[in-house]
Amino acid sequence: MKPQFSEMEYGTAILLEFYDTHKRQRLFMPTQNEEAKVGYDAKVFSSKGHPIFYQFKVSEYINNINAREIKYIDTPYFRFHTYAVSDVDLNQHNILYKLNSNFSHSVFYVAPMFYKKEEFDFYFKNRSVSSHSKYIRLIKLNRIIDNEIHSICYDSQGNVVMHSEVVVDDEGALSFDNINKYFDDIKPVELNVVIDKLYNLFELSDSNSNQLSRYKKVINFLYNNGIHFLWK
Repeated sequence: MKPQFSEMEYGTAILLEFYDTHKRQRLFMPTQNEEAKVGYDAKVFSSKGHPIFYQFKVSEYINNINAREIKYIDTPYFRFHTYAVSDVDLNQHNILYKLNSNFSHSVFYVAPMFYKKEEFDFYFKNRSVSSHSKYIRLIKLNRIIDNEIHSICYDSQGNVVMHSEVVVDDEGALSFDNINKYFDDIKPVELNVVIDKLYNLFELSDSNSNQLSRYKKVINFLYNNGIHFLWK
């Protein structure tokens, strides 16, 4: 059964709820042209400034014993599709997958656990759309290696299926609050420690080994190798 509300309605509801309780947090939403390049619908920030990336999806409700994924996940379940493009590197899913390699645990598909318009209206009125949604980490999914349309399926039991592979989601019902807590509980690392590790990893040693020189060489190396978006 097709969803009875749009992706724009759904994403707007999630972000309104985010701002209801996190009014001081930053939010960035790319333009439509930018989204094709960055892959996500919205970037929000934890209370300590960690970026969190959301791609909103609305899903079909599947309750058919002849559904093609039935051997991997029991009905009823929900399903949304990835876009197919000729260049797999430009596939939205793969752009998000690459983003996840630089922002581990920070990139999510966010999709509803309902499909009816009356359900959406009820949850919207009661500011509970987010709590009736599924947050799927990209780190749990695979990269797409062809230019076919692929489906991602999930159910209320915590199962997620992609490429006929089942992922058991043992994180429970995620929300911005517990995602935020996850990042805010991470112990900060001294910048000098990070620079030293990267400096040694990239084998950038030279005769001038003071900290400022190391910092500049690491930044230049990352920038010249196409990793400058880490600082956006």
